[in-house]
Formats: sequence, structure tokens, C-alpha cells
Amino acid sequence: MTDLKQLKTRFEKYPLQKKLRDISDNFDMHTKTLSRTRLNLTQVYNQMNAISQVFPDINCEAKVRPSLETAVREANKLYEEIDKDPNKILSTDTDSIIIKMDESFKKGSNDCRSLWESKIFDSVRKWEQIINVIHFKLKAKGGKELKELVDNLKTQGIPQDKKTIDRVKLSLDKLRKGIESLELSGPFGKFLEQVVGEGASLKDVFSKEIKDKIEEHNLWNAFRVIIN
Repeated sequence: MTDLKQLKTRFEKYPLQKKLRDISDNFDMHTKTLSRTRLNLTQVYNQMNAISQVFPDINCEAKVRPSLETAVREANKLYEEIDKDPNKILSTDTDSIIIKMDESFKKGSNDCRSLWESKIFDSVRKWEQIINVIHFKLKAKGGKELKELVDNLKTQGIPQDKKTIDRVKLSLDKLRKGIESLELSGPFGKFLEQVVGEGASLKDVFSKEIKDKIEEHNLWNAFRVIIN
């Protein structure tokens, strides 16, 4: 009889033990997930700050911060609910909150990458073809240095530390000054842009500003006339 009572007690305790195990397992799983999410959000926050330091003219924070705030808000909500009732860890609502947090992280990360690539393109890649012509075809002074700057910057991802941030800022400043020194942002730059594109008109060569730059860099033999 005693054995039957013990067996009955064990059976009565089994559902509770199973539930406790499920709660424990879910706590472990979600703790790992939340730890990973925290690291991911920290990374996005650091990327946001890095972009803002390199390109202070864009409001990166206004675009990225809402995603971070959404993730933090969902994390606080999850903590409060589980703190009130540990059984919530087994709820599908908990999974939904974690999914929202992950989606917020991904959106913030994608927004950072999109902003960075757009600014790098505007700052670097639009000059790449012209600088290649200046370096390889025209052999103009300073062309090699500009080519190296462009090659390094166009493959540069979002900086992960202050040293890289400072290096990228310095490279962008050197590129800007190099472009200014060759007056690539003026008529001569537009002329070269046409040359490397569909071609420039012969009459452009007789523009005083363009002619003076060609004379300055001794580039007359670098161009060829083609009759369409």
C-alpha cells in the first residue's frame, strides 16, 4: 500500500517537475538569445556613432535610434512580464517579443550599412573613374596618391574603433584636398567626367579654365580626337 501511495505522489508531482524543467530550459534559451541580442544592439549603437563621427553632416542617429529604442522597449517589457509571472517564459508572447527585438536589430544594422555605403559612394566612388584616368592615362601629379586613397576607402566598412574612425576621416580629408588641388570639382573635372563617359566636345578644350589645366599638367598628348 505504501508503494502505491508513493507511486501516486510521484505521478502527481510529475507534471509540476516537467513544467519546472520546461521553464528552466526556456530561461536558459532566452537568456542566451537576449545576451546575443544585447551584443548585436551594442554593435549597431557603435556603428551609428562611428558613422556620425566620420560623416557629421548626416543625421544617422535620427534614422537608426528608433530601431534601437524599439528593441530596448521590448526587452524591458519582456523583463517586467517574466518578473511578475515566471510562467510567461513559456508563452508564445515571449517568442513574439524576441522576434520583434531581432527584427529591430536587423533594421538598425541594415540602416547603418545603407547610410555608410551611400556616403562612401558619394564621397569616393563618383571620383574613382576620373582619378583612374588621371593616374593611369594622364600621369598627373598627385594621381597615384588619390588612386590609393580611393582604393582603400571604397572597400572600407563601417569603422569598429576610434583608430579606424580617425584614419578614415584623415583619408577623406586628403581626398577632398587632392580633388580641390586638381580642381576636379570644377569645369576641368566635369570635362574629364565627359571624357571617361560618352566623350567630350572638342570645343571644350578651348575653354580657358580647361585649357589652362591641360597646359599646367602637360596633358595635350594624352587626348585623342575621334570623329563620329
